[in-house]
Amino acid sequence: MSPSSLGSCIAVVVLTILTSVAAAQPGASPPSVPAPAPAPTPIPATPPGPGEVVPAGPALDPAAAPTPVDPPELRAAYDRAFALLLTEQWDQAAAAFAAVASQSVEAERRGAAAELARLAREYDSRSVDGPKKQSGRAGFVSTSTLASIWVGFVFDDLLGIEDGKTSTLLITGTTLGGFAAALYGTRGRTITSSMASAYGSGITVGLANGLLLAPVLGIEIDGGCRIDSQGFETCDDGEVNQNYLGFGLATMALGGAAGTYLAHLYDPTPAQARFAGVMGFNGFMTMGLGLLVLQPELESDTVVGLLAAGLDLGVGVGMYTGRSLTWSSSRLTYVSLGEFLGGLTAGALAVVVADADTDERTPAAIVLAGAWGGFALAAHLTRDMATDARYRTAPISASVVPIVTDGGGRGIGLAGAF
Repeated sequence: MSPSSLGSCIAVVVLTILTSVAAAQPGASPPSVPAPAPAPTPIPATPPGPGEVVPAGPALDPAAAPTPVDPPELRAAYDRAFALLLTEQWDQAAAAFAAVASQSVEAERRGAAAELARLAREYDSRSVDGPKKQSGRAGFVSTSTLASIWVGFVFDDLLGIEDGKTSTLLITGTTLGGFAAALYGTRGRTITSSMASAYGSGITVGLANGLLLAPVLGIEIDGGCRIDSQGFETCDDGEVNQNYLGFGLATMALGGAAGTYLAHLYDPTPAQARFAGVMGFNGFMTMGLGLLVLQPELESDTVVGLLAAGLDLGVGVGMYTGRSLTWSSSRLTYVSLGEFLGGLTAGALAVVVADADTDERTPAAIVLAGAWGGFALAAHLTRDMATDARYRTAPISASVVPIVTDGGGRGIGLAGAF
C-alpha cells in the first residue's frame, strides 16, 4: 500500500470517530411548564347571630323604575280647569287647578297646575269689580239702601207718626241704618254680581207679590179711617192697614233672600239673574194691558190676583229660559231699554191718534205691541254683541313649558293663541 492511500484511510477513520462522539452528546432540554394551581375550596356562609344587622344590597337604579302617569280623569280635570281659565271664571279655575296640583303624580303637570292656579287667583283679584267673591257687594249695598226707604215708610205708618219732621227723620234714619247694615254685614262675605242682581230682582218681585196678593188673602189696604164729629179723618190703624204693609215687607225680605240663595246655589251669569226679573215685569205688563184690551167683568180681587199670576208666570218663564241665556249684562240692559223706549213711543203715538171716540182698549193694545216690539227689535240689533265671558269660545293653541329661573326658582311658560 502506498503512503498516500494509507493517509486517506486514517483520515476517514478519524472523521467517523468524531462524528459518532458528537452524536452521543446530550442536547438542550425544553422548558418545563408549571402545573395549574388547585381550585380554592368554597367557604360556607356564616348565619347572622342574634341581633346582628345584615347590610342591604346595592340600591336599584331609579332610572329603571317606571315613570308615574296621571289617570285620564285627572287629565280631563286639567283640561276643564284650562277651559274655565279661558272663559275668565277665575275663582273656579283657581280651585280646579289647585285640586289637580294636589292629586297629580306627574311633576310637570303638578307644577303647571300650581302656577296656573296662582295666575287665576291674580286675575281674579285684579278684575274691575275686584275678586268675584265680592264683585256684587256695591250693588247689594245699593239695593238694600233703596229698600230701606220703603222700610222707613212702613215704620212711619206703623208708629202712626203725624208730624212731618219726625217722619222725615225716621225715614232718613232708617235709610242710613239700612246702608250701614248692608255695608258692614257683607264685609268678607261672598256677594257675587249674580247674587246682587238676583237679590234686586227678588226684592222687587217679592214686594209686588205681597202688595198684590194681600187683598186676595183678605188683608185689606184701608187702615180703617173714618171722619170724626168735627170733620177730621181719624185712622186707628194708620192711613194704610198695618197688616198690609207688614205683609208686603215680609214678602219683600223673603223674595230678596230667595233670590240671593238661588244665585249662590246655581251661580248664574249676571244677565241670567236679571232676566227673571225682566220677564216678571213683562208678564205683569202683558197681563195688565191684556185685561184693559179684553175688559172682562171681574172683581177687583180677581184682577189683582191675575196681575200677580202674570208676574209670577213671567218670573218662571225667565228662570226656565234664562238657563241657556248667553247674553252679556250689557246686552240685556240695551234690550230692556229698547223695550221701555218702544212702549214709550207707542204710548205717545196712542195719545196723538186718540180722539173723543177712542176707548181705552186701543191705547192699551198699541202700548203692549210697542213694548214687545221694542224688546224684539233691540234683541235683534244687539245680536252681534259679545256673549257673557262664560260662553265665549275661541280656538285654543297653547303650550305650557316648565322653566327654571336664574335664581333656581321654578315656573311655567305659557304661549299660544287664546
